[in-house]
Amino acid sequence: AIAALAHQYSAFSGTCRLVKRWFASHWLLGGHVSEEVVELLCAQFFVGDGKFVGSDAEIPASTLAVVPSTKERGFATVIRFLSEWKWEDGGLWVCLYGPRQEEEAEAEGASKPDLPKASTAGAWIVSTEVDQGGKVWSKGGPDAIVARRVCALAGATWKYLQTIEDGTFNVKGLFIHPTEDYDFLVQLNPSVLPRYVHNIAADEKLLSKSGKFANAVTKNQDQELVRPGFDPARSLFNDLQTTYSDTFRIFYDPYGGDMFGAVWDPTLKEPRSFRVLGGFSSVPTKEENGKAKDRGLVTLNDAVFNGHLTPCKV
Repeated sequence: AIAALAHQYSAFSGTCRLVKRWFASHWLLGGHVSEEVVELLCAQFFVGDGKFVGSDAEIPASTLAVVPSTKERGFATVIRFLSEWKWEDGGLWVCLYGPRQEEEAEAEGASKPDLPKASTAGAWIVSTEVDQGGKVWSKGGPDAIVARRVCALAGATWKYLQTIEDGTFNVKGLFIHPTEDYDFLVQLNPSVLPRYVHNIAADEKLLSKSGKFANAVTKNQDQELVRPGFDPARSLFNDLQTTYSDTFRIFYDPYGGDMFGAVWDPTLKEPRSFRVLGGFSSVPTKEENGKAKDRGLVTLNDAVFNGHLTPCKV
């Protein structure tokens, strides 16, 4: 169905690429938001009520007028939707396979969705006729915290888009990610990242071949080998996300990103009773004079992670 939309609407594939790039540049794609759910978010603005999905009938001009005709308009439409979407109040239905049946609409209206918890993955509900539960592509994320982060980033992006009118707009600014809000950052070595060429702000010196002739064969033949799927930065990100899922949330740009950003789980900063296999590195709580306040209470030992992650290089 998604492939059919790309053939039916010339702006659809470009819209998906731009929106995916936006999610990736803000360190969300893949690790927290799947590519499939992004495609569904984009598809809703092209299929509408689904009356003309897979139909050879001529689409009325009034219907085409509200369908994005360019990838730029499609991108702006999706960003505005993300900034205003009240996902807490209910899910989204995408008529990807045709018009929605009345029985399906009535069943959804009768059931009131539960407000997702901050630690619960799958805050978004994006349903289709095949996936009426709306969790196939969003069960792994985003959780409520990341979903609110998406809303805030989309709101800032939509506000920045308004600067087109005063002439101060810079396209690159849409994809520059702020890093001030992270608790700590992990810098990777960009010279050994296979996908660094896709980085939004790549250093051109690291992209050019050294030597007199650009097309000359380098002495190190290993650098010329093609390794499909080889992405050490993504592998490291997956390991950290799996190992420390109970300690912090980590973010990363899969398209050539050379830095990880992470935020501590705020609940771990509060003293709690010690227990074996607590899921995170802990240290006894201390009073202002440095003495142990209560041997039974512990808190996050964030200092130990500095030693683990600071020397970390790909």
